[in-house]
Amino acid sequence: MATSSYAPVLDRFEAIRGVDMQRWDVIVTVACVFVAIARAGKAIPSDEQRNALMTTVTTRLNEWNPDGVSTCEDLNQYYERVVEVIANDPAYSDEPRWIAPDVLGSWIAVNVLERAPETDEERAMMRALGGLTLEGFAGWWSEE
Repeated sequence: MATSSYAPVLDRFEAIRGVDMQRWDVIVTVACVFVAIARAGKAIPSDEQRNALMTTVTTRLNEWNPDGVSTCEDLNQYYERVVEVIANDPAYSDEPRWIAPDVLGSWIAVNVLERAPETDEERAMMRALGGLTLEGFAGWWSEE
């Protein structure tokens, strides 16, 4: 998903032109793994099965990229910290559905751009990136 998402995102957001493709791949892949793990945690009833999944994911992330696990841990810490802050923000009281995409997308944008988003386009890109990543895993772990 990471590599294939670059061109469609670039079509909408010039801000990512010139972004290092290897960095894009790592950041977006880790975000995808994070979402898949979060959805699995809710859908897999057994602690034993969740632990086995986490062992496999950790092993595969380390094989794929030596920084994969620490990057995923960074995202998890960021997500927990920022969700707690903005969940109480009045701007989200009427639209709480935007919390997850905005938090996830802000982490992706900051790490891909290697700085905080500064323009309106970059801020709009945050929500789009978070939404795209979450939507990509919408049906995972369901039995339908």
